[in-house]
This record gives sequence, C-alpha cells and structure tokens, in this order.
Amino acid sequence: MLCGAGDHFCAGADLKARQGRRPKVPGGGITRDYWTTKPIIAALHGAVYGGGLELALCADLRVADETAMLGQLEVRWGIMPGAGGTQRLPRLVGLGVALELVMTGNPVDARRALQAGLVNQVVPAGQARTAALELAATIVSRAPLAVRRAKEATLRGLSMPLDDGIRMESLVANLLAGTSDLQEGRRAFAEKRAPRYEGR
Repeated sequence: MLCGAGDHFCAGADLKARQGRRPKVPGGGITRDYWTTKPIIAALHGAVYGGGLELALCADLRVADETAMLGQLEVRWGIMPGAGGTQRLPRLVGLGVALELVMTGNPVDARRALQAGLVNQVVPAGQARTAALELAATIVSRAPLAVRRAKEATLRGLSMPLDDGIRMESLVANLLAGTSDLQEGRRAFAEKRAPRYEGR
C-alpha cells in the first residue's frame, strides 16, 4: 500500500529547492519502468499533485478521502509531467480528461476524480488508509496466484489488439490449471465454505 504521512499524500517536487537547476529527466523508482504482479493500493488524502499523482497512478487501485485534491500542476510552472503522468493518466481516465488535467494544471477534488475514474472510491476525511486496508484484505482473501495472473493479463492486454489480448489471456489462464489453489477453490465452492488458499 502507498500512503502519505501528515496532511498530504504527496504534493510533488519542491520547486523552491530546485530553483536555478536544470530539470532532470526522472530516474528510476516506481514511476519509471515499473512492473509487479502484486496488487498495489494507494490511500490518498490532501494534496496529490505532480509527482505525487504520478506515484498514485502506478497503483492498481486508488482510495481517496474527501480532502484529496488531485492534479498535474506542472504547466503552471513552465514544466510538464515527466514521470509517467502524460502516459498513465489517459490510459486511466481517457484522453479528454487527461488533457484537461495536463494542459490546465487545475486540480480536481475527490468526487470529480471518482466520476472520471481516477480513483476507485471516496471515503470520509481521515478514512482513506482504513478503506485501502479493507480493500487489500478482500484481495488477500482471494486466490493469490489467480489475482496475480489476472492483473498480469489485464495490464499486458492494454497494449495489444483485442484478438491478441484474448489469446494471451487464455494462455495466462491456463497457467493456473493444476494448481492447488484452483482445486481448493472448486472444493470450497462445492462445499459452500470459504476457501483456504496457499498460493500454490
């Protein structure tokens, strides 16, 4: 889970500290060349600006509390998103909303972010972390191998034509055949009980 301390998730780079320095292309870290099959949830509150939003965009799911304000403010200051904001944002919310956020530099509140699909859930102030942990608990209760393979197929398929994506999905799904978790899931369904997955 990704979460911030204090009053904000992450307000982005400290532009005052960078004054007089030539902007650098972002290096490594979670916002660049990032890939994991493990589910990642971001709990958002307060300012989620610039690099902070780009960090949140790396999560699979985002839970925001009512205090959250999300935006790519860079163009206000003569710079642009450079850690994935121009690429991940349109894939998540569509071209029109992404361009509005990137070209105006105006943030949106949690409710608008929910309507746009930028966040999955909005909760009362101070409850983002709790709600994110509840969501994580739900995911953890599912078959771990199936969750990882489902995430993998979903993300890999984004860059493929539909027919290729469906073929890839079938290949990835077949990797679950013969796993203990698959057998346990079928037994639990037939016996009308909660499954006990072991990740194998």
